[in-house]
Amino acid sequence: MSLSTLFFLWAAPPAIAQDEPDPVAAELFRQGRDLVKQGNWKEGCDKLDASMKRAPAASTLLNLALCRQQEGRVATAWAMVKQALVLNRDTVGAQRRERLQTSGEEMLAQIEPRLSRLRVVVVPATPEAQVEESGRSLPLDTAVPLDPGQHELVLRVRGRPDTKRLVSLREGETLSIELAVPAETAPSPPAASNAAVEAPKATVPKPETSTPDEESSSIPIWVWITGAAGIAMTGVGIGFGVDSAITAGNLKERCGEDLICDEDPTFDPEPDNARKNRGLGLAIGFGSAGAIAIGAAIVGIAISGKPATQKSVSSLPVVPWVGADHAGVAISGRF
Repeated sequence: MSLSTLFFLWAAPPAIAQDEPDPVAAELFRQGRDLVKQGNWKEGCDKLDASMKRAPAASTLLNLALCRQQEGRVATAWAMVKQALVLNRDTVGAQRRERLQTSGEEMLAQIEPRLSRLRVVVVPATPEAQVEESGRSLPLDTAVPLDPGQHELVLRVRGRPDTKRLVSLREGETLSIELAVPAETAPSPPAASNAAVEAPKATVPKPETSTPDEESSSIPIWVWITGAAGIAMTGVGIGFGVDSAITAGNLKERCGEDLICDEDPTFDPEPDNARKNRGLGLAIGFGSAGAIAIGAAIVGIAISGKPATQKSVSSLPVVPWVGADHAGVAISGRF
């Protein structure tokens, strides 16, 4: 592109087919042009972009294409020039329209040798295959212009997992790649049926009922209570008997076998005699009661162990007895 053409592109304000031009767009174009002349491409191109959004014009778009070339986005600049040539059909004034057309064609001739192109082939060929780059669909088996640099490609096929591929393009390079269709995804197992499955009915065994013989053979609770009380009372009686015997032994040691304690006037045998007699009486009483209770418990066990059809003992003579040194109880009957 000649310097005169470049100067024209920067010097010409936007002009579109409208009754009144947009003064804001014209001012943004002027500011952008001045900033670029000063070497401030970033802010200058931003001004031109704002002008383009307010009042689309072929001249503004051609200048934006120069901005994209400056950024290294050659394919984007090429697409902008193509769009500007279409937009130029609405430019006011035949002479101006012709000059913009010539400028655009010269820019295309300059850009096209620098274009990077990518050709994607899907193997095996699958009608449902789709390749995307930056969210945009790419035509298959066709060399399409892309900006230099890295690009992530995504191959999508229904029923198959996505395949991703990272490619790098250099300026002016035409690259062909193949993307293999992945194997089909294994089908998901069928969903479990929601139908309720009737659980097998549990058979509840009937409680066993005891027979009359079994009921009659169980030992009543009173038997255990009576037996325990008898053992306790017997133990208490034994305790009192032991205490009485010890006291009697002490008296015999102090007073002799005849228990006459006149030789020692300082010793009073009455408390010990009373303790001995009291212990003996309590021993006989508790022992007798305990023996009776134990005997009754034994009888209860004997009776409960027999079938109910048998007659229970109608009478049970219980005779306590007391000896000189010991006591007991006699129980007579048929067991």
